[in-house]
Amino acid sequence: MNIKSLKYFFVASVLSLSCGSTVHGADHLLVVGDATWGGWSLDRTSVMIKNSDDVFSYTGYLEADKEFKFLTEAQWDKTEYRNASTDPYILGAGKLQLNGADQKFKVRENANYSITCNLNDMTVVVEKAPWQAQPIYHNMLYLVGDATPGGWALADAIPLHQSASDPFLFSGDARLSQGGIFKIATNCYADYNEQKFFFRDKDDSSKISTDATDDR
Repeated sequence: MNIKSLKYFFVASVLSLSCGSTVHGADHLLVVGDATWGGWSLDRTSVMIKNSDDVFSYTGYLEADKEFKFLTEAQWDKTEYRNASTDPYILGAGKLQLNGADQKFKVRENANYSITCNLNDMTVVVEKAPWQAQPIYHNMLYLVGDATPGGWALADAIPLHQSASDPFLFSGDARLSQGGIFKIATNCYADYNEQKFFFRDKDDSSKISTDATDDR
């Protein structure tokens, strides 16, 4: 994707926030599992939004009768937040446990769900989301590339924030280098291996595509 394409996504300005910024408490939380769009791929975990210290939320599509849990890193054998109950099904409030038995969560219906994890009191709330017109997969997107200050380092990718009124509209601020290139990542905490990216559409520069031909 080249610099000219940027105008279709957001107005460029001074970069004010980096994906790699650190905060006290749990830095980030990820949703993983075959109930999610990314399955059990660590590079396709869903990034939750940090609302306050140790409180995270995510709104996205979950498949019925399949499993999910929460990771603090896009790695196995790190700190995880799992189901504290032996009953996997949840709708409403539930309890989390830190590591322990690898008990996961499930929902009974295919739908978009709003999930809130509060690590302060180890609770999780799962409710059907108001938006059900089409599946939601991402709550954050990220710009990465040599046109950006962070280059190709995913940890320094520039966040694009989801609109409160439209879950498919994202925007952000960035200082971009003329002549550089960038693409849109879905997870700044993961790796490139199985990462899902959005690219410039080969036939229409005003659109994006998941077609990675020529890595546009």
